[in-house]
Amino acid sequence: MEYIVKPWNKQNPPNTNIENKAIDVEDKKAWCEFGEKLENEFLEKVSKNYRINVARNKNKDDNPYTHDIWTIVPSDLKFIRTPFYKAKDLYGIESRYAITMNDKDVIHYKEYPLFLIVFDILYEDWMEEREIRVATIHQILSLIDENKAKKHILKNRINDTKGNGKANWIFDYRWFSKIFKKQSTK
Repeated sequence: MEYIVKPWNKQNPPNTNIENKAIDVEDKKAWCEFGEKLENEFLEKVSKNYRINVARNKNKDDNPYTHDIWTIVPSDLKFIRTPFYKAKDLYGIESRYAITMNDKDVIHYKEYPLFLIVFDILYEDWMEEREIRVATIHQILSLIDENKAKKHILKNRINDTKGNGKANWIFDYRWFSKIFKKQSTK
C-alpha cells in the first residue's frame, strides 16, 4: 500500500522553508546539529511508534562521525526532509521517491561486514505520514553496481574544505524494505 500524499506538481511544489531546517546546505556544522535533534526525536518517539529496537551509539560522545545507532548491527539514521526535485529530469527516478545518500557515507559503511541504514522520510508539507525504510549496505552497493542508483556530483562542493561530501547517490526509496507503523489498539 502506498502512502497518501497531498497533491504535488511543478506548479504546486511543497513548501521547503521548514522550521529548524539548516538553510545553508554547505554548513556541515548546522546540518550535524539539526541531525542530532532529529536523531534524539527518532530514538525517543519515532522508533517506538514503529517498533524499532534501537539504541544510541555511545561512541558518538567521543567520535561524532561514527554510526548513529545500534539495531541488531551497527546502523545509521538518514533523515530525508526534502525531495530531490530534479531526480526525474536528471536520472529518471521519480522525484517524490528520490532520496540521497552521501558518497562518503557509502565508502565508510563498506568497512562493516554488515551495516543497516534506516531512512526516516518525511516531506512535511505533502506526506501524510513518514516512511521508514531500511537497507543493508550490501543492497546499497548492489544498486550502485547495477547502475540503478545514480551518482550526483555536487558542483558547489568540488573545492570544499569543510568536510562536506562532494557527491550523493540517488535511490528510489521504494527499493528498500518498509517498516510499518504499529496499529492503534483503540
